[in-house]
This record gives sequence, C-alpha cells and structure tokens, in this order.
Amino acid sequence: DMSRNYVERGGISITNRAEFILVGTMNPEEGDLRPQLLDRFGLAVEVEGRFSPEERQEIVKRRIAYEADPQGFMAKWQDAEREERDRVLRSQALLPQVVVSDGILTLITSICAEYDVDGMRGDIVMYKTAATIAAYEDRTEVNSEDVREAASLALLHRQRRQPFQQPNLATDQLDSMVDDFQGQDNQRESSDQPQDQGEGDSEPSDLP
Repeated sequence: DMSRNYVERGGISITNRAEFILVGTMNPEEGDLRPQLLDRFGLAVEVEGRFSPEERQEIVKRRIAYEADPQGFMAKWQDAEREERDRVLRSQALLPQVVVSDGILTLITSICAEYDVDGMRGDIVMYKTAATIAAYEDRTEVNSEDVREAASLALLHRQRRQPFQQPNLATDQLDSMVDDFQGQDNQRESSDQPQDQGEGDSEPSDLP
C-alpha cells in the first residue's frame, strides 16, 4: 500500500499514513535515463539558472530584506501565500466536476501519436494535467489551450531522441495541431449558430 509508511527495526513496528509527491532532479550531462524509467515521471520542466538583470536585482533585494527581518519578510508575503493556497484548495474541490470532451480527448491522443509516444501513460498524464489546469483556472471544461500547456509538461521527456541529445519539445508541431483544432472548433460553432433573417429581407412569396 503506497499510501502508508512502514517502519520496522528490531522489535519496533510502526505504520502511519503517508501522502507525498516525488520530485526528481537530474543533470542531463551525467547521462540519460532509460525511456521506461523516464516514462514513470508524470511531468517534467526545464530549469535554467540564467536571469535578466532586472530579475537578479529583485532576487538580491528579497534576499537582503529576508536577512534583515525574516519575520517581517514572511509577514509581507503571507497574504499572497494564503491566496495561492486557497486557490489550490478550490481547484482540488472543483476537479471532480471538470469535463474532458471527446473532441479534446481526440486532440490529446492525436498529439501523442504524432510525437510517437510509447505506451499510454503520456496520454493519461496529459488528460489529467489538462483537467487540473482547467480546475486551477476555475473552469469545469477543458479547452485546447489547457491541452497545449499540458503537452509541454508531459511530452518533453517522452520524445524519441538520440543518445545524449538534449530534450527539446518541438513546439511548432504542437502549436500547429492545436491551432488547427481551434480553427475547426470555431467553424463548428459558426455552423451551429442560427442565421436570423434581416428585417429588410423579403420572403420568396413577397417577390414580384
């Protein structure tokens, strides 16, 4: 049972509830992980240590402010932290109500097929991630932009690549598929809208 923590040592046996999220970090320069292991990671992000001069200034200011008054610094950000925590809790409560339409599911599976993703875990992760993004944005229906964002997180490490090749998601391909889906969706909405006849239009029987 992965939801419980077991400790057994000597004559001691303890078990307690465990809720955790595994976050993995690695340096690609040290070598690649096997694809079947990479696939076990749900989402992946690239972290860069390069900052603009303005960002570096803000980092320095905040660090100095924290060192000068740790309690005051934490109090300053307490409201923002509370707002974000409340937003996450609302998202968790809303998530069971989020709907993923068949059209959106088709988009998800088409993207995974186009990127030649092995297995089905990538499709499932994209589905769940897109629904989570919608809930975080206080919506109960997933749209194509949610899928675009989910794909950038779920497919980065699942692409086929050569040994020691740096992971790099081909965003042009992704953007093209999402944009095409949005265009088709707009066309469907336009065709579904009833066309009202103008006041000045004549009925065929009124024409001479």
